Amino acid sequence: MTTAKEYSRIHKWLKDEFGRAKTCELTPCKSVEKYGEMPGRFHWGLRAGKEYAEERENFIQLCPLCHRHYNVEYGLTGKYEKERRLTLSLPPDSWAFLKERANYEDKTEEDVVKDAIKHYKTALRKIIEQA
Repeated sequence: MTTAKEYSRIHKWLKDEFGRAKTCELTPCKSVEKYGEMPGRFHWGLRAGKEYAEERENFIQLCPLCHRHYNVEYGLTGKYEKERRLTLSLPPDSWAFLKERANYEDKTEEDVVKDAIKHYKTALRKIIEQA
């Protein structure tokens, strides 16, 4: 698994060597299909089946919408990133709420996060399938 430090280092290398991502390399682009035009922001994303390493061919330029779809489709969103996003999006009293609502009294915050991620990923896949 890639650590937060390694993730940041590789993305800094990409930006230093190749600049900011400038286009969406996924065809057809979901933003163009949905909105009729390319957005103004783009991301560097890890290609399916590749590892985080200083190799340009391991990465693809994507618009944010395609990046989300790509990561869900190929299961590329890493544990660190999911936990970080979930933690940042929950208010401070959410742990108590989640434990109470889901009978997590005997579980650690890590167990709660793992279960929430599993349910979140399933729900997100259903939303994408319906889109």
